[in-house]
Amino acid sequence: MNTGNTPFGNITFLAGNHTELFRISRDGIWAHPDVPVDETAQKVIEALDSYIKELVQKAVEAERDRCILILERLHERSGGQYNYYLHAAKVLKGEI
Repeated sequence: MNTGNTPFGNITFLAGNHTELFRISRDGIWAHPDVPVDETAQKVIEALDSYIKELVQKAVEAERDRCILILERLHERSGGQYNYYLHAAKVLKGEI
């Protein structure tokens, strides 16, 4: 299932064959009349679950990258005296 943001703030949930299953818009909520409500609800939940997982994964990656940058800068600013900063950065990168 795909979700798509259409113009004017609509949120549309599409089936794999691009059939619109569910739409939330400023005009209200619409569900495809030929698809059972339970099936539509399950597909919407699956799409939201997938979207949330993707957002969380991107946030985790961004935070990890930021931590690595901070650790590398701390290592540089210490003049290389404190290798544990560099070691921690390499661990986060997966190099160690």
